[in-house]
Amino acid sequence: MQLVIFDIDGTLTNTNKIDENCFVRAFALEFGIFGINTNWAEYAYTTDSGITQQIFQEKLERLPSNEELVRLKARFVSLLQEAFINNQDLFSEISGSANVLAKLQLESDWRIAIATGGWRESAKLKLQKSNIQIEGIPLASANDALSREDIIKTAIIKAENAYQVENFQKVVFVGDGV
Repeated sequence: MQLVIFDIDGTLTNTNKIDENCFVRAFALEFGIFGINTNWAEYAYTTDSGITQQIFQEKLERLPSNEELVRLKARFVSLLQEAFINNQDLFSEISGSANVLAKLQLESDWRIAIATGGWRESAKLKLQKSNIQIEGIPLASANDALSREDIIKTAIIKAENAYQVENFQKVVFVGDGV
């Protein structure tokens, strides 16, 4: 049995720009934090949880509380929903990605998982609004770990449990980033 793990933004969905815009706006609206560096590659962890921790450290000299994380995620998801209402074209699948997922689900020797540096709440919304069905597909996100590497490891564990596989013979990650 083999496993293919997909990223979301820029791989399954064409949502990088709206994701960035709403993420930055959520910080401004919830915490009055402006001037965020949007060169995500310059962050220690290029995940929503890692970037959030670093922004709080740099701007407020502390880590966010759980309550602040809940507020930030809720605002972020609300802004994404508002953006979809205003312009549905901001949420689209990468051409052919839904078809690839559907075809792989028919393969007897391949299984699918999703690993995203985004938060689970925003990831599911972006997939839904892009008309990509993921029911029954294990998903690991920034809710599960700080680093992309640990998120991918979590996706593998979730896939092993979901598909009742002890070890996958091969694991392939498909994404648009390092």
